[in-house]
Amino acid sequence: MAKTRRFAISTFTSTVLFLFLASFVPAIQARAADFVVDGYVADSNTPSVQIDVTDLWATSAVTDQLIASVSNPTLDTALIEISCVVSDASVTQTVITCNFASPTLSQEIAAKQGDYWVDELDYEMTVLHGSDSYIWPLRLHNKNAYEITSLSPVMDFSSYVGNLQKAPNSVAVAAKNSFGLLIACEIEVLLDGKLLSTLDTDGQTSLPISMAGLQIGNHRVDIRATNDFGTFSDAVNFGIVTAKVNGLSLNVSSIFYPIRDGYADTLSIAPQFITNTQVPLPGKGSLSVLDATGKKLQSWNISDTKSAKYEFKGLKNGKPYLGKVKLILEFTPVGAKKIVSSKTVVASPKKLVKSTGSKTYKALSVMTACDIGFSYNPCHSMGGDLELYSSGNQDVMFVGGSLPLPANATRWKLTFGKLFMGGSALFTVEASDQDYDPGNWSFLGNLPKATGPYSTWTSSWSKQIDNSAANFTIGSRDYGIFTMGIITITYEYSKLQ
Repeated sequence: MAKTRRFAISTFTSTVLFLFLASFVPAIQARAADFVVDGYVADSNTPSVQIDVTDLWATSAVTDQLIASVSNPTLDTALIEISCVVSDASVTQTVITCNFASPTLSQEIAAKQGDYWVDELDYEMTVLHGSDSYIWPLRLHNKNAYEITSLSPVMDFSSYVGNLQKAPNSVAVAAKNSFGLLIACEIEVLLDGKLLSTLDTDGQTSLPISMAGLQIGNHRVDIRATNDFGTFSDAVNFGIVTAKVNGLSLNVSSIFYPIRDGYADTLSIAPQFITNTQVPLPGKGSLSVLDATGKKLQSWNISDTKSAKYEFKGLKNGKPYLGKVKLILEFTPVGAKKIVSSKTVVASPKKLVKSTGSKTYKALSVMTACDIGFSYNPCHSMGGDLELYSSGNQDVMFVGGSLPLPANATRWKLTFGKLFMGGSALFTVEASDQDYDPGNWSFLGNLPKATGPYSTWTSSWSKQIDNSAANFTIGSRDYGIFTMGIITITYEYSKLQ
């Protein structure tokens, strides 16, 4: 009768097995990962493994062919069929070489592990030797889960070193595998080739970087992450330069309108400093606004090159100043010469004046959507006029039109001309957005249910303006027909004069 023997692999045997298996390179794929028996996968097309079974085998030499298989005890399913042959059968050592005959995991196991399976699983390996079978515990490892594929170093540029450019004082590192998960490893940080620190981490850490004695010029920080499966490196380059203000300018409009009407009453001024550093540089300076005679209207002190905005009120002795003003920006960096920039701006006497305009269109020409309701194409031409048809019977009709407006228009209303309404149908007019979204409609009025020919109707005012256009809809749930020849839009707008 065949005997089945179970073994618990000793620490020594496990070590020997791993050393042999480290050279094993299979091509077994399940989902996005590769697997091997009692070891870790490397990329190769040679699915074989050598196993020292000296401590497991009862005999000192094995001369016949061995058959082995791997299974998961909980599933009781053969996963990998392996044929094994003797490669060394000395008196002191027995080594068998196993070749995978079918390098494919079952779909059942692949589903169990999932796309992001990264840990090791317990399995059993059964080897048939003559009339006996030998079973010992093994493990399947996903090498992709342990290989470091990215570090993503992030340098902290928050510190300021003397009069130098911003320099990093730390580096944050996240060592991850191809699944995007953190991997435990040893991390080394080098500055210009000199080792600064070494730390065992769970894959994520932030390490300080000393800038002591750092010279002006280009520098490099290297990060190396190492575990049993190799080393992955990344680097960050940065430069140290002597801080310098190379120039300055004024970011400001060429004209503003001090007369108080809510339109560009004040002047926004933004000094622009051209430097070779990312941090504000200290110094002493000022920003002044002068009238045409050189009298100072307003001024501010400036102590560094930090971005800032200043607002000139446009007043002289409490009243709007009209004419030309001169802006002068002066700045003296520490240890350097004074730099000056100036610009002239016009304080215009113009102010906003409300005006009214109107324009008339053929009604048929402004209809831009004739199928946004349930009635099909209700817009028709009747001798060049617009004829709208609503079939009723819950077949709701909505159509849309659009009329251009001046860019500074504030409100508008519509007048329908050459209007003829027949029957008792109720047609509703509403303001809309340019997409005719019912959620954005606002009521403008109802058309009269019956009129004589060539009557007119005027809507209420609307402030709804979308993309410099007045958009509107006409709709009805009743059966009815009406014609309209012209549409006049009246709008209010503001203009400078």
